[in-house]
Amino acid sequence: MRAVVLQSPPVHIVFDDQFLRTQMLTNREYLFDLAPALMFMCENVRTVEELAAAFGELSLVRQGIVGRSTTRMLVIHGVLDTQVPMSDIELLLRSGNVPKEAWINPSGGHMGRDLKGWTDPVIFREVIMPWFLRVAVDPRPKAADS
Repeated sequence: MRAVVLQSPPVHIVFDDQFLRTQMLTNREYLFDLAPALMFMCENVRTVEELAAAFGELSLVRQGIVGRSTTRMLVIHGVLDTQVPMSDIELLLRSGNVPKEAWINPSGGHMGRDLKGWTDPVIFREVIMPWFLRVAVDPRPKAADS
């Protein structure tokens, strides 16, 4: 894989029991009932207690993934995201062995979007596609050029 774009990727804190109970399950930004959606991600989970126990195992830190070799990546996020904390994004950006690029919308919510300017189609057209085209022409991370 040459490169990847991640929008508001959950990394570690998202999977914490306290964050799950105080932020995720009470979140009003998600369009549907978030508890059943999260339970669906975990095998044989039917209650919030089972979800809390299983959800922690999804942490990329607990799985030993954070810090390993990665491909070049663009991480997109909104500072006002109520589903994935900025600390998860910072952890991802500071780990691994390949320089990463980030597009952080200071007024954006989940996945970097906001209501009036940075909608999904605009982010795709103005941020993601130009980045992919640049990577396709020169797939080396900037730090590797020197």
